[in-house]
Amino acid sequence: MVRSEGSTGDAAVQAFLRSVCPAMESLAPVFVHHGFLGDTQLRNLAKLPKDEQLEFFRCDLGLNALQARVIWFALHNLKDSDC
Repeated sequence: MVRSEGSTGDAAVQAFLRSVCPAMESLAPVFVHHGFLGDTQLRNLAKLPKDEQLEFFRCDLGLNALQARVIWFALHNLKDSDC
């Protein structure tokens, strides 16, 4: 993921969503609307158990199954890259 430490605003969310494959930056407004304004919120989401993340993606954000799995995988990799 392309990011700068402590980056805030929807730019961090857009960068994260642009980094997934396939890119899903069109979902940035959905994430921002639900309070994701930077790396901190994404990292906190990455710490949740997989089933809670997937439920959040599907029920709260309204993502389809493919979108939810792609975002989960990217968050899983983000979590594993943290020191």
